[in-house]
Amino acid sequence: MGGQKQWFESFIIILTRFSETVLHLTARLAMEPESEENNKKASIAEMSILDKKPLRVFGHPLTTSQQMWLGFFIPASISMIVFIVNFSLDIAVAFQLLRDGHTLLAGATIILVYAPSIVCFILTLTAMPQLEKVCDIIIWIIIQLFQCILFPVAIIYRFATRLFWSIVAITEDDPVREKALRIAGASHQSELFFFVDSFLNAAPQALLQAYILLSPQIVTSDETGWTLAVSIVMSVISLSKTAAIYQRFESQRAVGRTVPWECQSTEAHIKALVNLTKVDPLVLMGILKTNETMKRNAEEEHQQTEEQLNDPTMSPQTSNEQSLEGMDSTGADQEEGNPTEASNPASSQADPNQSTNNQEAEILAGDALSSNERSTCETQAKQNDPGQPNEQDALLPVKVLNSATQSRTPRPSLPYLEPIITQNVIVEDRCFWPRISTPPSTPTADPHMRPRLSINTLKTIKRPSFTTHIALPVRKPREKGLHEDEPLGIFTVFNAWATYLLGRILVIAAFTHFYLWPSVGLFLSHYAMMVAYLCFCNPCRNFWTPFLGLIYILCPLEVNVRYQYPRVFLVLFFALALLEDLSTVVLWYCGAEWESMWYDFAFFFIIGCHGMAAMNVSLYLFLFKPQTKYVDQSNRWDSQQPQPD
Repeated sequence: MGGQKQWFESFIIILTRFSETVLHLTARLAMEPESEENNKKASIAEMSILDKKPLRVFGHPLTTSQQMWLGFFIPASISMIVFIVNFSLDIAVAFQLLRDGHTLLAGATIILVYAPSIVCFILTLTAMPQLEKVCDIIIWIIIQLFQCILFPVAIIYRFATRLFWSIVAITEDDPVREKALRIAGASHQSELFFFVDSFLNAAPQALLQAYILLSPQIVTSDETGWTLAVSIVMSVISLSKTAAIYQRFESQRAVGRTVPWECQSTEAHIKALVNLTKVDPLVLMGILKTNETMKRNAEEEHQQTEEQLNDPTMSPQTSNEQSLEGMDSTGADQEEGNPTEASNPASSQADPNQSTNNQEAEILAGDALSSNERSTCETQAKQNDPGQPNEQDALLPVKVLNSATQSRTPRPSLPYLEPIITQNVIVEDRCFWPRISTPPSTPTADPHMRPRLSINTLKTIKRPSFTTHIALPVRKPREKGLHEDEPLGIFTVFNAWATYLLGRILVIAAFTHFYLWPSVGLFLSHYAMMVAYLCFCNPCRNFWTPFLGLIYILCPLEVNVRYQYPRVFLVLFFALALLEDLSTVVLWYCGAEWESMWYDFAFFFIIGCHGMAAMNVSLYLFLFKPQTKYVDQSNRWDSQQPQPD
């Protein structure tokens, strides 16, 4: 006994010193000196985490200190305690079974403990970073292997980091508080481990240990029985925590919730951002290039004007000659723009009625030529940038004025910028409404229809009175989702999941103990129905469907799949689960032969668990159910919808 006590004290001392060293190094690395300007820019550019996701209790907002306690410190403390106790109990159960001579059961327990770590290690290897040297790749793999073997140390380090920065956020003020909150709430790969651990370790451990507990030939001592019972409860608590957090994850993610295990600072994410190409319609139309050219020309002319004014050697005759040359060049440009008038100036002055009729004919022909010019503009944009997809054509503006009707004005030598012009059309005269072609109005149409058709159009943009491109009203697409749960709502739904899952696990273990093959057939049929529903909801993603089907034997989680008709599905699922549980419990309690007191306790405990679960669900639905939230998806919808020719 003395040696064991001394070894335990040494282990505690080493663990304490290791934790102090880790916290000290973390503080030194994170608390780097920053200038006040950077802190001010960061506070202005980025919104606080507490403002992005404010916590409420019964709909009332909480103070900053209360939000930090309920949102960061208390969840991290509870999660760390649950993980440490659950891991310790699994090791204790394996040691107890090994001491009783059940080597296979002890080995199965240890395999289930390391199963989540092995799966995360495989997923990490599939996302291996692009390293140049072979030795760097080998070192990276060795580090990941050590993390897989010593995963409890890595998880405890993550919890220590969150607790440390939560305390810093509670005790400090801005901008240190905001920085600490961002570090404490940052995404991390450990969240993926917790999710996988709930269904590869906690749920199988609870089922296996419940089956062992109901087997009198295996449990030969009260110490083993109580150890198994406490381990079952802790496994159910770990599973219920995950179920309460991710029960409607995809619906909440649709309206802004982030994935907790997606690290935005990874190398793959940076390369993905670098490879993204942002399509700018102004670049495709040549507007930016024209604008830069005009700015450059205006600056050069302004500099030349200043040099002429400041140069005393410049004579008035020279400046007059330059102005005459500019007028001659302007006249030549006008003659090039209208060769008919240049070739026959007398006819244009002699017959003004004919010129008026020609102008009216050109205006009437503008609508007929607009479609051809639009197709020519799109073809030129595609030739300039052939790598862009066709969906970006919807960003191109529609030209409603004919370029032939626009007269080219001489460029003045003034020190201000000229308006941006593309293809002889001012940008203010372009229309950026959808390309909806309507038939031209007939002479017999109602004269009051034209002002009615243009009610919802942009009034600030000048456009011709007769146009076939009318901005018709379009319904904005909205996406439906859910707000995140309140802290009390999460606690209530956690109680509901804990009581329901505890009763469900005991039902499966007891029915399997008495009727093995009927239980296999029953739960295989349940699994087949869940897989069919998942394929109906999202037929494209088939990789995770078998795994999700196994999860749905115990509890439905909206992860990696979006429910179709969620209310109908949830009502039918829990009705089916309640029918399975009650029928199997009555069947083995009335028809099977049993003598242990555990079976009497299990029967009444299962009934009580389902009753408590129903009460907590009712409380959650009436008081804490999150409200529906709609998000406008018009921008994304407009960029994805194909436009008519």
